[in-house]
Amino acid sequence: MREQGGGPAAAVYWFDGDPRWRPPQQVTPLTAQVEADVCIVGGGFTGLWSALHIKRLAPRTEVVLLEREFCGAGAAGRNGGW
Repeated sequence: MREQGGGPAAAVYWFDGDPRWRPPQQVTPLTAQVEADVCIVGGGFTGLWSALHIKRLAPRTEVVLLEREFCGAGAAGRNGGW
């Protein structure tokens, strides 16, 4: 098991191929309580599209999206085995 905040599990090749891409800034862990109507865990395709869809349907809904690494760092950014 990887340590928390230890970086992506493997290279995300589509990021590496873009000369404009820069590694995300180090973000501090969530330490305070956050109020939200919806909490989405994971910034892959499903999490991001869910957040967008909820905000389009109900713009006043408070949506929080939690991601351990950076959006697209997991299977969404690599070959997920499909």
